[in-house]
Amino acid sequence: MNGTEVLCLRNGCSTMNKKDIFNRLGDRVAAPRNMDFSITNRVMRVDLKAGDVCSNMQTNGSAFESWVLCIMSKLQSEIDRVTLSWEDCTTIDGHYHRFMYRVMKSCEYFNWFSVADNKRQEYSEFITQFKNTKFVINYPEKAAQKIVNAKSEAFFERKLLESRCLFKGVKFDIIDQQLPVGVFKNEVSRETEYFTAKKSAIDLWGIRADEFWVFELKYDNKMVGIITELLFYMWFCQDLFQHKFYYHLKSAPLAYRSFDKLYHFWKNQNPKTIVGVMLYDNIHPLVDEILIDYINAQFKEKSLEIKTQEFSTELTLQ
Repeated sequence: MNGTEVLCLRNGCSTMNKKDIFNRLGDRVAAPRNMDFSITNRVMRVDLKAGDVCSNMQTNGSAFESWVLCIMSKLQSEIDRVTLSWEDCTTIDGHYHRFMYRVMKSCEYFNWFSVADNKRQEYSEFITQFKNTKFVINYPEKAAQKIVNAKSEAFFERKLLESRCLFKGVKFDIIDQQLPVGVFKNEVSRETEYFTAKKSAIDLWGIRADEFWVFELKYDNKMVGIITELLFYMWFCQDLFQHKFYYHLKSAPLAYRSFDKLYHFWKNQNPKTIVGVMLYDNIHPLVDEILIDYINAQFKEKSLEIKTQEFSTELTLQ
């Protein structure tokens, strides 16, 4: 504890800046450069730069859910609320809409999370637009590409799929890979893209009785953003199976990447639980049992559960 913290605690308040917070998390943890944090009177404020709002959600400067949950799991006795603010974006695109969706879901699922006062109007306008729009999603229209680059994430996805062993001790009814998560307004087209589409997809997925499992795989990648990606896919799937997102098919569902089976499941069943799994060969030091238990405590009674599974890199394709 530094002098600022001691003085403030004597005066009946509690204040920590970004450096103070991350010093409390351990020597091995580097703070994200462009994201700012402060705690005053048990309220933590998080501020994002405009460029990180409209960027890849797994990057350190964008993955606000990951950092907030890591901090809350370790300092929960000292924080009552979290407020998020961000700089105004000049470009309203798929990354921005996906960011706002993540903010909306964080507000829904974490009762201590809220939007800062200076962003409430922007957030409210997004909520109104989102609730009044019909969203359709894309789906596999061709087989997965052949993998030629050994020791890549795609390589290990294929190998684990081939082994049919995605999680130790669990047998699945159906498993497959690369489930698209592109979201569009009214119809699938380049002009109507609402979330980023292109290569946006769930790495691996499985159906086990009345459970739907999603897997986010990382190879040689210890970024804390794995949490953000996995949460997004879990929330996406929950909205998918609650038919807030729709598949609009012009003909019978295609069999590519088992989409025909998934489509049947989507049409006829709302999963009892959506399970999200971090698949990794190495993991960020803050992603530990304390964090997983904390997230699952937040998800209690919300039909979501998060798990971790380490895999060996000593794998080869048959």
